[in-house]
Amino acid sequence: MYMNDGNKTKINLRNKSVFITGVAGFIGSNLAKRLLSTVEGVKVVGLDNMNHYYDVRLKEARLNELEQFDNFSFVKGNLADKAVIESIFEQYKPEIVVNLGAQAGVRYSITNPDAYVEANLIGFYNILEACRHSYDEGHGVMSNVRFDELELMLMAMFEQPTLKDTIQVLTEVQPLVAEDAEIAALVQQTIPKMQQLNEQQFKGLELEWYRPEDDAGK
Repeated sequence: MYMNDGNKTKINLRNKSVFITGVAGFIGSNLAKRLLSTVEGVKVVGLDNMNHYYDVRLKEARLNELEQFDNFSFVKGNLADKAVIESIFEQYKPEIVVNLGAQAGVRYSITNPDAYVEANLIGFYNILEACRHSYDEGHGVMSNVRFDELELMLMAMFEQPTLKDTIQVLTEVQPLVAEDAEIAALVQQTIPKMQQLNEQQFKGLELEWYRPEDDAGK
């Protein structure tokens, strides 16, 4: 397989985990079948919502073919369901994502625009976000820790060059904010979650987006 970057860079798919959305469709199923038939050690996890836009029996027949391969796993779900996407990334840790899932047709969009927004916009956004947040500089090291916006803002305010230093500063701040119950609780709940991260996962939080505007350019 080649990546078109002007120099035809070869991508080695051997022993890789590949996530294909829209896997019960014509293109998705044939791609999965080709990979499973020709690439040594490749694992494919496929997602499809099996909707009734066209005959579901066609999709079921394609899945039956794919399920003959030991390295194929199927998840029935919706691209717009963020929890489903996150669970796939957490369980299967795909190294390559091929997003072929979408609401098909043009005329149908006139009477059912919500279906297209859900699958083609929100669904694609969920895939991009899962790719962006789930990996540690492409090495597949995943963080299951989730921070809310207040926790991210707190870390951004006290961010230091390293995770260890940032935790140290927040630990020192803790007794100073003890009289403010809400802030104290926020600090208390954030520190243990930070301790579950490694340095590269911490960098991947992109805390600059959560700094006050006055500090954003510093």
